[in-house]
Amino acid sequence: VEVWLADMASLVTLAIAIPDSLLSDYFCQKYYHGQNDCAALRSRVVANHTRTVPTLELGDRRKPAMVFLHGWPDSSALWANQFEYFCDGGGKYYCVAPSWLDFHPDVPPAPASSLFWDEQVDAFHTVLAKEMGLTNITLVIFDFGSVIGYQLVYRHPELVKRVVSMDIGMSILGAGGLPPGTPSIDSLLAYQQTNVRAFLTKNTTLMQSNILESPCAGCKVITWRAGWPYYQLVRNATGETWPERIAPSVPRSAWKFSDAPDFPPHVPLLFTYGTCTIGTGCPGCPACTPRSFYFFGQDWLDWISARDPVHKTSRAVAIAGAGHWTNCWAANATNAAMDAWLSELDG
Repeated sequence: VEVWLADMASLVTLAIAIPDSLLSDYFCQKYYHGQNDCAALRSRVVANHTRTVPTLELGDRRKPAMVFLHGWPDSSALWANQFEYFCDGGGKYYCVAPSWLDFHPDVPPAPASSLFWDEQVDAFHTVLAKEMGLTNITLVIFDFGSVIGYQLVYRHPELVKRVVSMDIGMSILGAGGLPPGTPSIDSLLAYQQTNVRAFLTKNTTLMQSNILESPCAGCKVITWRAGWPYYQLVRNATGETWPERIAPSVPRSAWKFSDAPDFPPHVPLLFTYGTCTIGTGCPGCPACTPRSFYFFGQDWLDWISARDPVHKTSRAVAIAGAGHWTNCWAANATNAAMDAWLSELDG
């Protein structure tokens, strides 16, 4: 009976497959770097627009779920290479890549009241846990998806079996916890300032000028609306500050990390990161220039190493030959690192 129900669920998923711009315009053209027939791979991916946020899905729903959260300036199409490796042609997993609010051109804009990080966490949780009924998820997170992913794991640790985070870590906070106050726009990194200003002025041209070194340079899906996650950094009106929205009952002094109050001790973590400067070492780019700026510090790597020093169920792995987007531009090495770690955990 269980097999029959799973088969019926797969048929329902197939029945509601519809055209999807991310799948048709970016999946192969911008993100796929394999050697096989991407058009055939793409034909097996199902787009679902009936959920709280749209999803791309591939594989057998009876298999363990591997969920992917993209960041900026990307979309759920980013994960083409991981879909192929882990979920296609008898792969071990069922792949699900939900879209961020206002990062998908085929659905109406989200209401302004939804454009907060905690609302995004809730939207992902609704899709994964309530609408799809997924459990024991292998959560793969990247860029701003890592920030939201850490918050999702904090708020819903029962949903996640293990985490693979790519290139964005957290700062380890001292005894004082998360500092008070809200940063000004001018105090942000330059690209973050541009994103905030593009969002506030509804300037897609400005936003597009900020994505030229990404795999999705020129992707029309990245409009001014995609700047909202960065605007959350500086929102300071009553009821708008992100720490109080993510964890309203936790004082800032009790926070252990910069992006979430805590990380569940029972959840293993693989952290991967590129070693090249952004814009170097990738296909069609100049040769790799060793990276000097990272979105994490040595404290993050030390914390990972100390989590389980005997069994090393958590670890950090440097990916050579690419910078920030190793999941795309160094897909083989990234997939191999993920597969090796997951296989060790599964024993």
